[in-house]
Amino acid sequence: MSATFQPATGQAHHAPFAAGHHPIWLARHLLCEIDITPRLSASEFVAWSASYDKAGVTGQIPSELADLVARGGVVVTSHLPRALQTAALAGCPDPVVEPALARIPRPRMPFPVLRMRPLTWRGLGRLLWLLGWSAGTENRRSARARAVRAAERLIELARHREVIVIGHGYQNQMVAQELRRRGWRGPRLPPKRPGFPTRYDPPPP
Repeated sequence: MSATFQPATGQAHHAPFAAGHHPIWLARHLLCEIDITPRLSASEFVAWSASYDKAGVTGQIPSELADLVARGGVVVTSHLPRALQTAALAGCPDPVVEPALARIPRPRMPFPVLRMRPLTWRGLGRLLWLLGWSAGTENRRSARARAVRAAERLIELARHREVIVIGHGYQNQMVAQELRRRGWRGPRLPPKRPGFPTRYDPPPP
């Protein structure tokens, strides 16, 4: 079954699959309203990351996400403002908040003399984190365990209604991997395009 969005047919949500579950959709929040152009030191990037977590969002909600929310599924987000605001703009001001969906914290960078733009620091931090550098923040093993908890929670919710997740790029990828390990069918990696939902179907009976 295709992982692309399918327009609503007038029903509140899809009929459950034979296995007793509805689809789960993963979407990334809208872009944050924050300046990504300045060159920062490692310590300044820490402050920038804190501001990023408090920032609002910018941009338009894709019609695919708005139509999906209007169908009446349960919307699940992290506790971070950008996820909550994206849900509200999509038509759900009171989503289910699941802390296990929050983004993976960024480790402190061990490069005090460098000055780079935030997205470069972010990419370097993710690479170092994947290689085992966590510098006192959540490590990869802990993040994987959190993704397992999130996937199990979403699967339980999907027994009753479609589930629309508005989360964060890399954590959504880890959740997708856990869904696929449990037989759910969808892309190996959900796209990072802001606000666009990717569908995961339950295992065949």
